[in-house]
Amino acid sequence: MTDNRPPYAGTPRWVKRAAAAAPLLLIVAGVAIATGAGGEHGPWRHAGAFSQQEKTP
Repeated sequence: MTDNRPPYAGTPRWVKRAAAAAPLLLIVAGVAIATGAGGEHGPWRHAGAFSQQEKTP
């Protein structure tokens, strides 16, 4: 039985799936950020204590 396949079979399946999923994830993340569906998350949530400090002379 002879092997007629080329030595390089092409791009692996996981690479093709990751390449297809990445733009979809970016679109979902962009829509979530644009619509505010993610809630108030981010570094500014924790800045409240620092922004309310009293100014000392």
